[in-house]
Amino acid sequence: INRELDVPCPDCGSKIVIRRGRNRTVFYSCSSYPKCTFTSCDTPTVEKCPKCGKMLFRKRGKNLNVCIDKECGYKGEAKDETEEA
Repeated sequence: INRELDVPCPDCGSKIVIRRGRNRTVFYSCSSYPKCTFTSCDTPTVEKCPKCGKMLFRKRGKNLNVCIDKECGYKGEAKDETEEA
């Protein structure tokens, strides 16, 4: 089951879709697969990092947003409702 989110892929700009893995876990990937191989277990949000301006992801099972850029290292409390699956 694939469902598109209104969130652009951080690598190529295509839409991000919700997919189910073999073990029925939910993950997020680029709709342009296999041209783009972006995937994430964390929920992508429409929010931007206040430090570097890149995409924020909501950590699975936590009320925490983290920046996609590991070098930036931003972590902050998530807003009430982000782009949720």
